[in-house]
Amino acid sequence: MGVKKHHRALLCFGAAIFSVNDLWVFINASQYGGSGRFRAISCKVDQPGVVDTVWATSARPNPPSKDEAEWEKEKKSRRQRLRSQQETSPDLFASKSSGKGLAKDIKDRIQETGRAMVRAVGPASTHQALKAIAAANAMLQGTDLYGDQVVATVPSFKQIRLEKEEATTVTFLNCMLLPRSRNTASVEATQVLATGSRAKISKMSAAIKNRIRESSLAVVLAVGSQQVSFSVKAVVQAGRFLREDQGAVGDAVKVPSIALIPRLHEFAPKTTRPRKEMKKGEDDAVTIGMRLECVDTSERFKE
Repeated sequence: MGVKKHHRALLCFGAAIFSVNDLWVFINASQYGGSGRFRAISCKVDQPGVVDTVWATSARPNPPSKDEAEWEKEKKSRRQRLRSQQETSPDLFASKSSGKGLAKDIKDRIQETGRAMVRAVGPASTHQALKAIAAANAMLQGTDLYGDQVVATVPSFKQIRLEKEEATTVTFLNCMLLPRSRNTASVEATQVLATGSRAKISKMSAAIKNRIRESSLAVVLAVGSQQVSFSVKAVVQAGRFLREDQGAVGDAVKVPSIALIPRLHEFAPKTTRPRKEMKKGEDDAVTIGMRLECVDTSERFKE
């Protein structure tokens, strides 16, 4: 809105606009019989006579604090160090935006060497890495290498320190070919629903271990990055429970023992709409999540 700078005060619709040191202030009179209550909204004048932006006094943006600026600088520096590490490492690195490119790299590594190692930091990157592995599995269908095998991944965690920084927990996904499962156990005997609560990861781990011991297979269903990330943590912990049951002690307990076969899974819609409110051919929106088949590979990975 345009306002001439030499106007010192305007009255309209029970409100007042006036200028103080090139800062225009809008005061709205209360609707309660002129009791004297006012609400001030200030607006910045970038050019003479033109009001550029209007803010409520309580919502006026504050300049970034020194801590925020330092934090942004630190994040940028960390990204640069991670990028330099990626250039020298033979591993593949997942990110929040990883897609078909990572899936193709995994497929190529599997075809060349039979293995691929993927690193991920954070729930979003871990979720993208598992989706890429599922996509690589689909790409290998119909090839001579695929045969009666599937691409599985054995997850593990490791603390990595970049120079003088605090250690960062990195998820390592060791991808390999495993024989296709022929398990015919019922859904009730194998299914485990992922938790969205960090406090319930141990219970989820125990459920996965019990399913594997009873049926040789556990199927974890998860929706969203957080549930997928917690599921991977639960699988690693379930592997340690299995090692303990087998009598392992010390560092032998930490040896990975459960492989994941990730697949995209379609979940029924949470809400349904009446058909009369839907267009012809339209259906209720479904949710795409992850189906993680967990199999025991403890005999394959010994201390």
